[in-house]
Amino acid sequence: MTDLTPYEHSWVGLLGELRACAALQVSRAEQGPVSQVFGDAATEFANLEEFEGISLDPALQGCYFRFISMAAAWEVAESESPIAGEFDVAHISDVLSGNPPELGWPNPTPAERELLSQLRGFDGTTMTGVGHLTALRVQPGVGNPELWFDTGPLGVHRMDIDYCAYLDALRVTKGTFGWQYLFTEVSLAREDHESTAQRLTGMLDLFPRLFPAHDYSDLRARLEARL
Repeated sequence: MTDLTPYEHSWVGLLGELRACAALQVSRAEQGPVSQVFGDAATEFANLEEFEGISLDPALQGCYFRFISMAAAWEVAESESPIAGEFDVAHISDVLSGNPPELGWPNPTPAERELLSQLRGFDGTTMTGVGHLTALRVQPGVGNPELWFDTGPLGVHRMDIDYCAYLDALRVTKGTFGWQYLFTEVSLAREDHESTAQRLTGMLDLFPRLFPAHDYSDLRARLEARL
């Protein structure tokens, strides 16, 4: 069996946390196979530059994993407000060599069409069908791509973190629906975001007790700012 890196072990540990938590009903917790095609981080970053013309910041090699995908879906069994989540993170080489997502924006402007052509989705809600998608924006000369969070009818929003920080936050939030809003400028005080605000408030009340090994202080501060 292929030896896993410490970073890859952190993702296996995430799935273990979900499976072991009695307070959660886990409907999916899948570790995709280690790719036999994609190599280590340095090799893949070199391949992306040679074959796709995408030169990534070497710092992003620190959050590279070789799994084809990592995915989970869950909900809290008993809660005053419904708390649930999902993630489905694809291998970065598959993502960057793929095509733009079909987001179906109504009447896109020329700027929006250009943005859409540059997006490559890497984390979505394929099982529950909630319609959330997070994408990397591929631009010439940009080694650390922007992140954009698409929520369908509620719009697309630029996030203020990079790819590695996103994956770190995902492992803390466990993919709670709407956690990405905490890293945007969206106001969760708006009426159309009421359910998201309640869900994230519930998550930040419950998760520090369920998963005490993680630090939730930054997420609390971000939620207060968004509210």
